[in-house]
Amino acid sequence: VQTQGERLNAAERIERASAVHAQAVHQVVRQQVTHESKAADAAEIVLAPGREKRLQKAWRHCPINVGIRRTMVFANAITGELKDIQGKLLGPELLEAVYDEVDKVGIAEFLRPPDPPPYRGRGRG
Repeated sequence: VQTQGERLNAAERIERASAVHAQAVHQVVRQQVTHESKAADAAEIVLAPGREKRLQKAWRHCPINVGIRRTMVFANAITGELKDIQGKLLGPELLEAVYDEVDKVGIAEFLRPPDPPPYRGRGRG
């Protein structure tokens, strides 16, 4: 049987032990967050050039009909950005024509890259 003083002493030891444990856990978590942040920064440095190249390769030229004339629109297959031939944002008339074209052929067909030219072989002779 414990006396009142022994019970208080045990309770204080438990509180101190839990405080030390909480402080150690907090320090470990802080270190882990720091390591993950450094790893994310390093990965971003490595991945950024490739991401930029993929975004540049994703631009597709899409011929569309606006009234009776045919014009070119550039669409980015990754971001969904649309630009006109001068690289500016589309006006309402062109935007409406793009929406009509997408409704007609579907978004996948609209953003599909052009087919490569047919293979002609080596050409002997």
